[in-house]
Amino acid sequence: MLMKLYKIALLSIFLFTSLTLSAAGVKTNGFIFGIAASFNDSTVYFTEVQPISDVWIDAKQKYLLSRDEYAYQLRDYMTKQGEPHRTCIVIFADSRKAIEKKYLAIKKKYVRQSKEQTKKKKKKASTKKVNTFDVRYIEPSMFSFKAVTPYEMTIAPTQTEKK
Repeated sequence: MLMKLYKIALLSIFLFTSLTLSAAGVKTNGFIFGIAASFNDSTVYFTEVQPISDVWIDAKQKYLLSRDEYAYQLRDYMTKQGEPHRTCIVIFADSRKAIEKKYLAIKKKYVRQSKEQTKKKKKKASTKKVNTFDVRYIEPSMFSFKAVTPYEMTIAPTQTEKK
């Protein structure tokens, strides 16, 4: 019994320290975009790449903290537009060049190019864009992400800010 209590206490100390260590974040500016898709249809929604200020990122890995809250913002917008049950993801980067590279790579997966060969000219293949998905774009005037303060930062706001 004593050994079991010792293990539980040790586990709870470990969990508490890991939660407090994961809260090492910095406040910074960056760029973000979102994707909303559903497994029930082929319509995929992309937001524009948007600058966002006062976001919290993990200091070591430059990972956006409270990423799920940003995805919930997009999901709630899609629900209000009559598109419920969308799986929403957000992509973040601290530079415009990095985010545009990610944006183009993901967009390329949804807008594919296929080579069609005509019967008369089998040697020449023309490249034509073929959408396997119905790709739609959400304008920034319709939806924009709002900065979120992670719960961990409201408890321990002693972190430094990155300018």
